[in-house]
Amino acid sequence: MTKVINAAVVLFGMISIALGGMAYFAPTAGHKPHIMSLVGGTMLGALMIGSFFLWKSNPRAGRIMSLVLGVLSLGMFAPRAFSGVFYPNGLMAGLSLVLILLLGSGHMTGMKAKLEREDTQ
Repeated sequence: MTKVINAAVVLFGMISIALGGMAYFAPTAGHKPHIMSLVGGTMLGALMIGSFFLWKSNPRAGRIMSLVLGVLSLGMFAPRAFSGVFYPNGLMAGLSLVLILLLGSGHMTGMKAKLEREDTQ
């Protein structure tokens, strides 16, 4: 489960950076390039990838950072996705939700294993 979560965290970061770059360098028809899309996508992606590296030295802090970034991302993109423009808002909202569910599942799996270890002692 840990490998899946790690892959999801890094993939989420890479997709955030890519979509931020696309919004600035190759905007869709009818939209102008926004520097905030580039900065926001790059920062979100870099922080998410940074949470993966933080996880290696401090697992709890790394996962909490990933969860906070996922919740903030969902809070930003979900309302925009339901206001009529699905791409990229709906994509990022969906990815954020999947990431949050994976992190929650990983937490529950870890707690179950911890309780089982305590019961056998």
